[in-house]
Amino acid sequence: MNERSHISEIDALRRDAARFVELVRICPNGVVVCKSGNVTFANPAFERLVKTPAASIVGQQLSQVVDPEVRETTLARLEAMLNQAVGHTGVFATRLIRSDGAVVDVDVSIEQLEMDRTADSVVVFRPVPIFRDSQLMSREDLLQRTHTLRMSVFGELAASLVHELGQPVTAAKGASELLIDDDGTIGFPRDNDKLARILVGSISGITDKFQNIWNFVRLRKPDLRSVGINSVIEDAIDLVSSGARHAGVRISFSAADVETATVDASLIELATISLLRRSITALTATVGEERLIEVRTYFASNGFVAAEILHNGIGMSAEELSDSNLLVEESSTEHLALATCRMIIEENHGVLVVQPREGGGVRYQVLIPV
Repeated sequence: MNERSHISEIDALRRDAARFVELVRICPNGVVVCKSGNVTFANPAFERLVKTPAASIVGQQLSQVVDPEVRETTLARLEAMLNQAVGHTGVFATRLIRSDGAVVDVDVSIEQLEMDRTADSVVVFRPVPIFRDSQLMSREDLLQRTHTLRMSVFGELAASLVHELGQPVTAAKGASELLIDDDGTIGFPRDNDKLARILVGSISGITDKFQNIWNFVRLRKPDLRSVGINSVIEDAIDLVSSGARHAGVRISFSAADVETATVDASLIELATISLLRRSITALTATVGEERLIEVRTYFASNGFVAAEILHNGIGMSAEELSDSNLLVEESSTEHLALATCRMIIEENHGVLVVQPREGGGVRYQVLIPV
């Protein structure tokens, strides 16, 4: 490379950098650059969000503009997302506090400019669109939304669940008919012990399966308690396993020795089941290769555990690619379900990340504090 071409490349890089700075300046999202938590740059959109000039923001801790009620969880989730290098594909809802004391709801994401751990980080705050309610969803609204999702998922599972119940019911009916004579009295065939065991085992199986179904569909109040993440994931896989088999889909689960978390187990299970059902549906069109869903848990970073669902089915929809994480109520039922999953996980102080999988398919990652 001669000296003239080298200088030309440097000039081109300088022009690109200037154009990038101009794009950041006019960007409608609030963009903040931080180093070790201190703000080194804030664009005009962020100034408008917090109603504070950039000169007063630069040099301050970013945490000072986050609503104190959600400050600790917001910083923890941002750190976890940074450690997982999810970039701006992963967002969650938080609140900023303005100079006049008012709060504003935003979606936030974070990315690092370089791989170096001491490098600057870019934090992006996406303001709530004007056509959306400016307030975050109330607990009552969230419960209604989750119950709607629960019924929708149950509808999708119904056929396979009925089939699962049908097997022990048929066995119990057959054993009962052989134990009862034509006149209605209980007979004593030579193999009555075997028949009795079939009957008892079938009834026990029916009871267990019905209890699992009832536990899933019943409406309940929030119940935060310490639960094993692996057991919640296993329960979700168990509930969709029959439908997966019927669709020719194999689900593998790699469980790490992760800690317990204080969460609403039923809601985390619901979100996991919904994501698994989305994956099964995506795989139904897969031809010529194994239909596989890989589920695993692992430690994501200090204080967070990750549950990851990967499939090699059809890629992400246009809605997911445009912004899979918005809370906006789209007309699409599928998008509404994904948004509800995000809200469920955020209610438990976690983060849902949806990304295209390298080589095809989709990767869902749930980060939960432990």
